[in-house]
Amino acid sequence: VLHPTFPENEFQLLKQQRTVNLSISEEDPNYLAERELRRAVYGNHPYARSVMGELADVQKLPLSAAIEWWKIYARPDASILYVAGDVDPEQIFDLAAKQFGQWKADGPLPEPKVAEIPPHQPTRIFLVDNPGAVQSQIRVGQTSITRGDPYYHAARVYSQIYGGSFGSRLNEVIRVQKGLTYGAGGGFMPYRFSGTFMGSTFTKTPTTAETVQALVDVIKSMQTQPPTEAELSVAKAYLVGSFPSQLETPQDRVSFQWTIDYNGLPQDYLNQALQGYRKTSPEDLKHIADAIVKADELNVVVVGDAKAIRADLEKIAPVTLVARAPEAEKQSAPEAPAETRGEPAPAK
Repeated sequence: VLHPTFPENEFQLLKQQRTVNLSISEEDPNYLAERELRRAVYGNHPYARSVMGELADVQKLPLSAAIEWWKIYARPDASILYVAGDVDPEQIFDLAAKQFGQWKADGPLPEPKVAEIPPHQPTRIFLVDNPGAVQSQIRVGQTSITRGDPYYHAARVYSQIYGGSFGSRLNEVIRVQKGLTYGAGGGFMPYRFSGTFMGSTFTKTPTTAETVQALVDVIKSMQTQPPTEAELSVAKAYLVGSFPSQLETPQDRVSFQWTIDYNGLPQDYLNQALQGYRKTSPEDLKHIADAIVKADELNVVVVGDAKAIRADLEKIAPVTLVARAPEAEKQSAPEAPAETRGEPAPAK
Protein backbone atom coordinates (compact mmCIF):
# COMPACT_ATOMS: atom_id res chain seq x y z
CA VAL A 1 0.00 0.00 0.00
CA LEU A 2 2.76 2.45 0.90
CA HIS A 3 5.20 1.45 -1.83
CA PRO A 4 3.29 -0.26 -4.65
CA THR A 5 4.93 -1.46 -7.84
CA PHE A 6 3.20 -1.95 -11.17
CA PRO A 7 5.23 -4.48 -13.20
CA GLU A 8 4.42 -4.22 -16.91
CA ASN A 9 4.46 -8.00 -17.42
CA GLU A 10 1.94 -8.61 -14.63
CA PHE A 11 -0.29 -5.86 -15.94
CA GLN A 12 -0.30 -7.34 -19.45
CA LEU A 13 -0.95 -10.83 -18.07
CA LEU A 14 -3.94 -9.54 -16.11
CA LYS A 15 -5.27 -7.80 -19.22
CA GLN A 16 -4.99 -11.06 -21.18
CA GLN A 17 -6.80 -13.00 -18.46
CA ARG A 18 -9.54 -10.41 -18.21
CA THR A 19 -9.91 -10.26 -22.01
CA VAL A 20 -10.34 -14.02 -22.27
CA ASN A 21 -12.91 -14.07 -19.46
CA LEU A 22 -14.88 -11.21 -20.98
CA SER A 23 -14.74 -12.80 -24.43
CA ILE A 24 -16.39 -15.89 -22.97
CA SER A 25 -18.94 -13.79 -21.09
CA GLU A 26 -19.88 -11.99 -24.31
CA GLU A 27 -21.32 -15.28 -25.56
CA ASP A 28 -23.47 -15.79 -22.44
CA PRO A 29 -27.05 -14.45 -22.80
CA ASN A 30 -27.33 -14.13 -19.02
CA TYR A 31 -24.28 -11.84 -18.94
CA LEU A 32 -25.60 -9.80 -21.88
CA ALA A 33 -28.96 -9.33 -20.16
CA GLU A 34 -27.37 -8.10 -16.93
CA ARG A 35 -25.08 -5.72 -18.82
CA GLU A 36 -27.84 -4.24 -20.95
CA LEU A 37 -30.11 -3.78 -17.94
CA ARG A 38 -27.42 -1.68 -16.22
CA ARG A 39 -27.06 0.42 -19.35
CA ALA A 40 -30.81 0.80 -19.85
CA VAL A 41 -31.44 1.81 -16.24
CA TYR A 42 -28.42 4.07 -15.62
CA GLY A 43 -27.51 5.56 -18.99
CA ASN A 44 -24.37 7.72 -18.58
CA HIS A 45 -24.07 7.18 -14.83
CA PRO A 46 -21.13 5.03 -13.63
CA TYR A 47 -23.58 2.42 -12.34
CA ALA A 48 -24.19 1.54 -16.00
CA ARG A 49 -20.68 0.10 -16.09
CA SER A 50 -19.11 -2.91 -14.42
CA VAL A 51 -15.89 -2.77 -12.42
CA MET A 52 -14.81 -5.76 -14.53
CA GLY A 53 -14.99 -3.51 -17.58
CA GLU A 54 -15.90 -4.51 -21.12
CA LEU A 55 -13.60 -5.83 -23.83
CA ALA A 56 -13.06 -2.39 -25.35
CA ASP A 57 -12.25 -0.92 -21.92
CA VAL A 58 -9.67 -3.56 -21.08
CA GLN A 59 -8.02 -3.52 -24.50
CA LYS A 60 -7.52 0.26 -24.35
CA LEU A 61 -6.27 0.47 -20.76
CA PRO A 62 -2.57 1.45 -20.42
CA LEU A 63 -0.44 0.78 -17.37
CA SER A 64 0.02 4.52 -16.92
CA ALA A 65 -3.72 4.89 -16.21
CA ALA A 66 -3.55 2.39 -13.35
CA ILE A 67 -0.56 4.16 -11.84
CA GLU A 68 -2.25 7.54 -12.15
CA TRP A 69 -5.45 6.23 -10.53
CA TRP A 70 -3.46 4.96 -7.56
CA LYS A 71 -1.69 8.27 -7.07
CA ILE A 72 -4.98 10.20 -7.04
CA TYR A 73 -7.39 7.93 -5.17
CA ALA A 74 -5.43 5.50 -2.98
CA ARG A 75 -4.87 7.67 0.08
CA PRO A 76 -5.21 7.38 3.88
CA ASP A 77 -7.97 9.97 4.25
CA ALA A 78 -10.15 7.87 1.93
CA SER A 79 -9.34 4.54 3.60
CA ILE A 80 -10.48 2.51 6.58
CA LEU A 81 -8.57 -0.35 8.20
CA TYR A 82 -10.85 -3.04 9.65
CA VAL A 83 -9.73 -5.79 12.01
CA ALA A 84 -12.20 -8.32 13.41
CA GLY A 85 -11.50 -11.31 15.60
CA ASP A 86 -10.07 -12.28 18.98
CA VAL A 87 -7.66 -9.34 19.18
CA ASP A 88 -6.45 -6.73 21.65
CA PRO A 89 -7.63 -3.33 20.37
CA GLU A 90 -4.64 -1.49 21.83
CA GLN A 91 -2.21 -3.82 20.08
CA ILE A 92 -4.08 -3.44 16.82
CA PHE A 93 -3.95 0.37 17.01
CA ASP A 94 -0.23 0.23 17.76
CA LEU A 95 0.35 -2.13 14.86
CA ALA A 96 -1.69 0.05 12.52
CA ALA A 97 0.28 3.14 13.55
CA LYS A 98 3.56 1.30 12.99
CA GLN A 99 2.65 -0.01 9.56
CA PHE A 100 0.60 2.88 8.16
CA GLY A 101 1.64 5.88 10.24
CA GLN A 102 3.93 7.26 7.54
CA TRP A 103 1.26 7.12 4.84
CA LYS A 104 0.46 10.73 3.92
CA ALA A 105 -2.11 12.22 1.56
CA ASP A 106 -0.89 14.42 -1.26
CA GLY A 107 -3.19 17.40 -1.73
CA PRO A 108 -6.91 17.68 -0.95
CA LEU A 109 -9.25 14.70 -1.16
CA PRO A 110 -10.59 14.45 -4.75
CA GLU A 111 -14.29 15.05 -5.25
CA PRO A 112 -15.22 13.26 -8.49
CA LYS A 113 -18.24 14.59 -10.33
CA VAL A 114 -20.55 11.93 -11.69
CA ALA A 115 -23.56 12.08 -13.96
CA GLU A 116 -27.01 12.50 -12.48
CA ILE A 117 -29.19 9.45 -11.94
CA PRO A 118 -31.39 9.42 -15.07
CA PRO A 119 -35.14 9.99 -14.69
CA HIS A 120 -37.64 7.24 -15.33
CA GLN A 121 -39.13 6.76 -18.79
CA PRO A 122 -42.38 5.05 -19.85
CA THR A 123 -41.98 1.29 -20.14
CA ARG A 124 -39.74 0.31 -23.06
CA ILE A 125 -38.09 -2.88 -24.27
CA PHE A 126 -34.42 -3.28 -25.27
CA LEU A 127 -33.94 -6.34 -27.46
CA VAL A 128 -30.49 -7.89 -27.84
CA ASP A 129 -30.57 -10.16 -30.88
CA ASN A 130 -29.28 -13.70 -30.35
CA PRO A 131 -30.13 -15.39 -33.65
CA GLY A 132 -31.30 -18.98 -33.42
CA ALA A 133 -31.59 -18.91 -29.61
CA VAL A 134 -33.99 -21.46 -28.15
CA GLN A 135 -34.37 -19.43 -24.94
CA SER A 136 -34.67 -15.76 -24.02
CA GLN A 137 -33.14 -14.08 -20.98
CA ILE A 138 -35.46 -11.43 -19.51
CA ARG A 139 -34.69 -8.58 -17.09
CA VAL A 140 -36.86 -5.73 -15.85
CA GLY A 141 -35.55 -2.79 -13.85
CA GLN A 142 -35.70 0.87 -12.83
CA THR A 143 -33.79 3.18 -10.50
CA SER A 144 -35.01 3.12 -6.93
CA ILE A 145 -34.17 3.73 -3.26
CA THR A 146 -30.97 3.41 -1.23
CA ARG A 147 -30.41 1.88 2.21
CA GLY A 148 -30.89 5.32 3.73
CA ASP A 149 -34.50 5.61 2.58
CA PRO A 150 -36.98 5.44 5.48
CA TYR A 151 -38.88 2.68 3.66
CA TYR A 152 -35.84 0.57 2.82
CA HIS A 153 -36.31 -2.07 5.54
CA ALA A 154 -39.97 -2.43 4.57
CA ALA A 155 -38.77 -2.71 0.97
CA ARG A 156 -36.77 -5.78 1.98
CA VAL A 157 -40.01 -7.34 3.17
CA TYR A 158 -41.67 -6.29 -0.09
CA SER A 159 -38.81 -7.89 -2.04
CA GLN A 160 -39.20 -11.16 -0.20
CA ILE A 161 -42.89 -11.36 -1.12
CA TYR A 162 -42.42 -10.14 -4.68
CA GLY A 163 -39.39 -12.14 -5.80
CA GLY A 164 -37.08 -13.12 -2.95
CA SER A 165 -37.89 -16.80 -2.43
CA PHE A 166 -39.19 -19.93 -4.13
CA GLY A 167 -42.65 -19.07 -2.77
CA SER A 168 -42.55 -15.48 -4.05
CA ARG A 169 -45.21 -14.12 -6.37
CA LEU A 170 -42.86 -14.02 -9.34
CA ASN A 171 -41.95 -17.68 -8.99
CA GLU A 172 -45.51 -18.73 -8.14
CA VAL A 173 -47.02 -17.06 -11.19
CA ILE A 174 -44.33 -17.52 -13.83
CA ARG A 175 -43.08 -20.98 -12.85
CA VAL A 176 -45.79 -22.75 -10.87
CA GLN A 177 -49.00 -21.42 -12.40
CA LYS A 178 -47.93 -20.73 -15.99
CA GLY A 179 -45.01 -23.14 -16.40
CA LEU A 180 -43.00 -20.58 -18.37
CA THR A 181 -39.65 -20.94 -16.57
CA TYR A 182 -37.67 -22.90 -14.02
CA GLY A 183 -37.14 -19.86 -11.84
CA ALA A 184 -37.82 -16.16 -11.40
CA GLY A 185 -36.77 -13.61 -8.81
CA GLY A 186 -36.21 -9.97 -8.07
CA GLY A 187 -36.41 -7.13 -5.58
CA PHE A 188 -34.58 -4.01 -4.41
CA MET A 189 -30.79 -3.79 -4.87
CA PRO A 190 -29.35 -0.76 -3.01
CA TYR A 191 -26.17 1.12 -3.90
CA ARG A 192 -24.62 4.22 -2.39
CA PHE A 193 -26.14 6.87 -4.67
CA SER A 194 -29.13 5.00 -6.02
CA GLY A 195 -30.70 1.58 -6.11
CA THR A 196 -32.34 -0.75 -8.58
CA PHE A 197 -35.71 -2.44 -8.45
CA MET A 198 -35.59 -5.42 -10.77
CA GLY A 199 -36.99 -8.75 -11.89
CA SER A 200 -35.27 -11.64 -13.64
CA THR A 201 -36.26 -14.82 -15.45
CA PHE A 202 -35.84 -16.80 -18.69
CA THR A 203 -38.09 -18.82 -20.94
CA LYS A 204 -38.38 -20.66 -24.27
CA THR A 205 -38.33 -18.47 -27.35
CA PRO A 206 -42.02 -18.99 -28.28
CA THR A 207 -43.20 -17.87 -24.81
CA THR A 208 -40.94 -14.81 -24.49
CA ALA A 209 -43.61 -12.12 -24.85
CA GLU A 210 -46.01 -14.02 -22.59
CA THR A 211 -43.32 -14.21 -19.90
CA VAL A 212 -42.45 -10.52 -20.18
CA GLN A 213 -46.12 -9.65 -19.79
CA ALA A 214 -46.46 -12.00 -16.82
CA LEU A 215 -43.48 -10.38 -15.09
CA VAL A 216 -44.94 -6.90 -15.60
CA ASP A 217 -48.34 -8.12 -14.40
CA VAL A 218 -46.84 -9.44 -11.16
CA ILE A 219 -45.30 -6.03 -10.46
CA LYS A 220 -48.67 -4.38 -11.04
CA SER A 221 -50.42 -7.00 -8.90
CA MET A 222 -48.47 -5.79 -5.89
CA GLN A 223 -50.63 -2.66 -6.20
CA THR A 224 -53.97 -4.22 -7.05
CA GLN A 225 -53.61 -7.31 -4.84
CA PRO A 226 -51.78 -6.21 -1.68
CA PRO A 227 -49.77 -8.88 0.18
CA THR A 228 -51.86 -11.04 2.46
CA GLU A 229 -51.24 -11.34 6.20
CA ALA A 230 -49.81 -14.79 5.55
CA GLU A 231 -47.34 -13.46 2.94
CA LEU A 232 -46.34 -10.62 5.25
CA SER A 233 -45.86 -12.92 8.23
CA VAL A 234 -43.72 -15.44 6.34
CA ALA A 235 -41.52 -12.72 4.79
CA LYS A 236 -40.90 -11.01 8.12
CA ALA A 237 -40.16 -14.30 9.88
CA TYR A 238 -37.61 -15.27 7.25
CA LEU A 239 -35.76 -11.93 7.31
CA VAL A 240 -35.63 -11.81 11.11
CA GLY A 241 -34.85 -15.50 11.55
CA SER A 242 -32.05 -15.63 8.97
CA PHE A 243 -30.39 -12.42 10.13
CA PRO A 244 -28.04 -13.95 12.77
CA SER A 245 -26.56 -16.34 10.20
CA GLN A 246 -25.28 -13.33 8.26
CA LEU A 247 -23.09 -12.26 11.21
CA GLU A 248 -21.41 -15.53 12.12
CA THR A 249 -17.83 -14.82 11.05
CA PRO A 250 -15.36 -11.95 11.50
CA GLN A 251 -15.53 -11.44 7.73
CA ASP A 252 -19.30 -11.00 7.96
CA ARG A 253 -18.95 -8.35 10.64
CA VAL A 254 -16.33 -6.42 8.68
CA SER A 255 -18.52 -6.56 5.59
CA PHE A 256 -21.52 -5.13 7.43
CA GLN A 257 -19.42 -2.43 9.10
CA TRP A 258 -18.01 -1.40 5.73
CA THR A 259 -21.55 -1.21 4.35
CA ILE A 260 -22.53 1.09 7.22
CA ASP A 261 -19.49 3.35 6.89
CA TYR A 262 -19.41 3.49 3.09
CA ASN A 263 -23.09 4.42 2.84
CA GLY A 264 -23.05 6.88 5.75
CA LEU A 265 -25.58 4.89 7.77
CA PRO A 266 -26.11 5.14 11.56
CA GLN A 267 -23.97 2.80 13.65
CA ASP A 268 -27.08 1.01 14.97
CA TYR A 269 -28.19 0.27 11.43
CA LEU A 270 -28.40 -3.50 11.96
CA ASN A 271 -30.68 -3.07 14.96
CA GLN A 272 -32.78 -0.65 12.92
CA ALA A 273 -33.01 -3.26 10.17
CA LEU A 274 -34.31 -5.95 12.51
CA GLN A 275 -36.84 -3.58 14.04
CA GLY A 276 -37.80 -2.38 10.59
CA TYR A 277 -38.60 -5.89 9.39
CA ARG A 278 -40.70 -6.58 12.47
CA LYS A 279 -42.62 -3.30 12.23
CA THR A 280 -43.41 -3.45 8.51
CA SER A 281 -47.14 -3.01 8.03
CA PRO A 282 -49.55 -3.57 5.13
CA GLU A 283 -49.67 0.22 4.79
CA ASP A 284 -45.88 0.32 4.33
CA LEU A 285 -46.09 -2.25 1.55
CA LYS A 286 -48.89 -0.34 -0.12
CA HIS A 287 -46.80 2.84 -0.08
CA ILE A 288 -43.89 0.98 -1.69
CA ALA A 289 -46.13 -0.57 -4.37
CA ASP A 290 -47.88 2.72 -5.15
CA ALA A 291 -45.21 5.38 -4.67
CA ILE A 292 -41.76 3.77 -4.94
CA VAL A 293 -42.21 1.09 -7.61
CA LYS A 294 -43.26 2.70 -10.89
CA ALA A 295 -45.07 -0.11 -12.70
CA ASP A 296 -45.50 1.89 -15.92
CA GLU A 297 -41.88 3.10 -16.07
CA LEU A 298 -39.91 -0.11 -16.53
CA ASN A 299 -36.81 -0.89 -18.55
CA VAL A 300 -37.26 -4.36 -20.04
CA VAL A 301 -34.25 -6.18 -21.49
CA VAL A 302 -34.67 -9.32 -23.59
CA VAL A 303 -31.79 -11.33 -25.06
CA GLY A 304 -33.23 -13.67 -27.66
CA ASP A 305 -33.95 -14.39 -31.32
CA ALA A 306 -35.21 -11.00 -32.49
CA LYS A 307 -36.72 -12.37 -35.70
CA ALA A 308 -38.92 -14.76 -33.71
CA ILE A 309 -39.96 -12.53 -30.79
CA ARG A 310 -39.84 -8.86 -31.82
CA ALA A 311 -43.36 -8.59 -33.25
CA ASP A 312 -44.97 -9.98 -30.08
CA LEU A 313 -42.82 -7.79 -27.83
CA GLU A 314 -43.91 -4.68 -29.73
CA LYS A 315 -47.48 -5.40 -28.61
CA ILE A 316 -46.32 -4.81 -25.03
CA ALA A 317 -44.11 -1.70 -25.35
CA PRO A 318 -41.85 0.09 -27.86
CA VAL A 319 -38.85 -2.05 -28.81
CA THR A 320 -35.28 -0.86 -29.43
CA LEU A 321 -32.86 -3.30 -31.05
CA VAL A 322 -29.49 -3.23 -29.23
CA ALA A 323 -26.19 -4.42 -30.69
CA ARG A 324 -24.54 -7.27 -28.78
CA ALA A 325 -21.30 -5.28 -28.54
CA PRO A 326 -19.72 -2.15 -30.03
CA GLU A 327 -17.53 -2.75 -33.08
CA ALA A 328 -14.42 -2.16 -30.97
CA GLU A 329 -15.31 -5.17 -28.84
CA LYS A 330 -15.83 -7.59 -31.73
CA GLN A 331 -12.17 -8.16 -32.46
CA SER A 332 -10.80 -11.56 -31.58
CA ALA A 333 -9.45 -11.95 -28.10
CA PRO A 334 -5.81 -12.98 -27.71
CA GLU A 335 -5.15 -16.56 -26.73
CA ALA A 336 -4.81 -17.04 -23.00
CA PRO A 337 -1.32 -17.72 -21.64
CA ALA A 338 -0.89 -21.42 -20.94
CA GLU A 339 -0.75 -20.91 -17.20
CA THR A 340 -4.14 -19.14 -17.15
CA ARG A 341 -6.22 -21.47 -19.34
CA GLY A 342 -9.05 -23.16 -17.55
CA GLU A 343 -9.13 -20.71 -14.65
CA PRO A 344 -12.58 -19.41 -13.68
CA ALA A 345 -13.47 -15.78 -14.18
CA PRO A 346 -12.75 -13.54 -11.16
CA ALA A 347 -15.71 -13.06 -8.83
CA LYS A 348 -17.76 -9.97 -9.66
